[in-house]
Amino acid sequence: MEITIRKRFKKPFCLNAGQARIKGLKEAFSFTTLNDLRYDLLKWQEIAFCNDEGLYETGTEREDLICFVEALVKLAEAFYILYARKNRQQLKQLSRPVRKLIRDENRPQYLSGEEKAAPRYVVTGFAQTFSVKYARAELLDLLEAVVGYEGPRAVCKTNLVLLYRQLDYLVRLAHRQQGAAGTFL
Repeated sequence: MEITIRKRFKKPFCLNAGQARIKGLKEAFSFTTLNDLRYDLLKWQEIAFCNDEGLYETGTEREDLICFVEALVKLAEAFYILYARKNRQQLKQLSRPVRKLIRDENRPQYLSGEEKAAPRYVVTGFAQTFSVKYARAELLDLLEAVVGYEGPRAVCKTNLVLLYRQLDYLVRLAHRQQGAAGTFL
């Protein structure tokens, strides 16, 4: 009789900022496209403004959130570009229609031409502008606003935790990259 030992307590999707950066980005972008991420994040912002709980009551708080969400979208786009550059070979193995679909669903829209050419500066700029403590607190506030929203606007709440984890991972990775010496990704 052969005894097999199963691996226990392993999660296939963990988004650990300490893991290999490309592996983490692959996990982060394997469950969503940039189009979906942008849509969901902008929806979170909209709901946060509509929520009666009052997390964003003052104009200054709303302005800060707008700037943060825009920077977060740019961060995701920058990381996607870096990820896609490292995985060109894998994309070439796919059929032409599939590659076109992936390219269309993941086309950066917020980055300028200069930012697309040098996305690492977007990552370091995000980390310099928003402390990890502030960014993670803002993400939790956004999540809380969406979870607690009971208004008339339609909100899909099935992927809230997944999106939160993806965004939190990108924030932590941006700060890890800023502190890392040597190669970027």
